[in-house]
Amino acid sequence: MQAKSIILFQKTLQSAVEFLVFFPVLLWFALFVLPVETQLIWLLGILFVGITSTIFRFIFLEKARWISLVIAIILAGIYAIFVMPSILAITSGFILAIVTGYRGLLYAENEGADVFPSRFMWALGLPIYFVSYIVYMRIEFLTPYLELIGLLGFLLLTVMLFATNRNHLKQETLSKKKEVGVSKDIKRQNYFYLILLLVAVTLITNFQIVQAAFFHAARSVIQGISWLVALLSSDEEVIMEEPEQGQMPAMPGAEESEPSLFAEIIEKILFTMGYALVIGIVLLFIFLLFKRARSFMKRVFAYMIRLFQDVFTKKHEKENNGEYTDEKEAMFNFKAWRDENKKKAQDLFSKMANRRRQFKKLSDPEKVRFLYKEMVKVENTYKPYFTAHESLAITENVPSVKELERLYDEVRYGDKELSVNEKEKIEQIWQELEAVRK
Repeated sequence: MQAKSIILFQKTLQSAVEFLVFFPVLLWFALFVLPVETQLIWLLGILFVGITSTIFRFIFLEKARWISLVIAIILAGIYAIFVMPSILAITSGFILAIVTGYRGLLYAENEGADVFPSRFMWALGLPIYFVSYIVYMRIEFLTPYLELIGLLGFLLLTVMLFATNRNHLKQETLSKKKEVGVSKDIKRQNYFYLILLLVAVTLITNFQIVQAAFFHAARSVIQGISWLVALLSSDEEVIMEEPEQGQMPAMPGAEESEPSLFAEIIEKILFTMGYALVIGIVLLFIFLLFKRARSFMKRVFAYMIRLFQDVFTKKHEKENNGEYTDEKEAMFNFKAWRDENKKKAQDLFSKMANRRRQFKKLSDPEKVRFLYKEMVKVENTYKPYFTAHESLAITENVPSVKELERLYDEVRYGDKELSVNEKEKIEQIWQELEAVRK
C-alpha cells in the first residue's frame, strides 16, 4: 500500500510539473483576457482537474479507460460552468481542462518519461520562462508577477535537473529493462552533487549579497588587526578631552578621507578570490556531472598548455622577425644536406663494421649459420613467410644442401660438438658455395 501511495504521489507530481512548464503562458492569458476575480480560480482549476484525473485513473486502472475519461470531462464541465463567470472563461477553461484531464490519464497509465520526456522539458520549459521573464520585465502591467516567474522558473530548473539525472542513471546501467534499480549510494551521491550545484547557482545569481558578506568579513578582520596593533604599540592611555559647551572648535571638522591604498588592494584581492572561488566550484560540479564536459575541459587545458609552449618556444623566432634574410642563402636547405651526408656516413660505417669475417676463424656453429645465410643469399630463395627448411628446399645449385639442412638443425636445436667428418663436410659445402658464387 505504501509503495502504491509513493507511485501515486510521483505521478501526481509529474502532472503538476507539466502544468508548471506552461504556467507563464497560462498566467499571461489569464491576466490579459479574464477578469481579476476569476484569474486565480481559473489557474487552480486547470491544475485541479489534471491532478484529480490522474488520481481517479490510477485508482481505477483496471477499469475501462472511457470511465476515467468521462469523469475527466464531467470535472472539466463542472469547473467551467459553475466557476467561470463569462463565456470566454467557460470556453477556454473547458478546453484546457479537457486537455489537462486527458494528460492526467496518460500520466496514470504510463511512465512520466514516456508521456513528457525530460528533453521536451528542457526544449519547452527553459525558453518559455526565459522569454516570459523578459516580457514580464518589459511590460509594466506584468512586472508585479516577475518575482513569481523567477521562483517558479528556479523550481522547474531544480525538478528538471533531478529528472534528467535520474534518466541518465538508468541509461548508464545499460539495462534493457524498463524498470531499472539504481543503488541508493549512487543516488545519494548524485543528489548531493546536484544540491551543491544548485547552491552554487544560487550564490552566483545573488552574488552581490555574497560579495558584501566577504567584504564586511574581511574589513572586520583588518580593523581588528589594526586595533590590536595600535593597542600594543601605544604605551600610554589616550584620554579624549570633551570640548566645553558653547565653545566653538578651533579647527573645522576633518573631511571624510578616501579609502587607503591598502584597503583598495585588499578589496580587489577579495573580489578576485570570490569570483575565482565561484567559477572554480561551478567548473568542478560540471566536471563531475557531465562526461562530455570532462573531455571538453581536458581539450581546453591541453590547448592552453600548447599555447603557452608555443609562446615560450617561439619567442626567439618572433624577436628575430625584423632581421634581414638573404633569399639566396635561404634557397640552400642546410638541414636536407646535413641529413643526406649523415645517412651516407652511416651507410659507410655500417659497411665497414659489417665486413665479412674470415670463414676459417669462425666456430663450427657459426660456420653452419654463416653457410646457411650465404646459401640463401646466393640462391635468392629468401621469403619472409618461408621457414628455414622451405628456403633450402628450392635450392638447386649446391649439391650438399640436404647435409647443410641437417647440420643447421643440429646447430639450432642441439648443443653437441660436430664430428671430424661433419667438419670436413662443412668445408666441402663452403667450397661448393664459393664455386657457385664465382
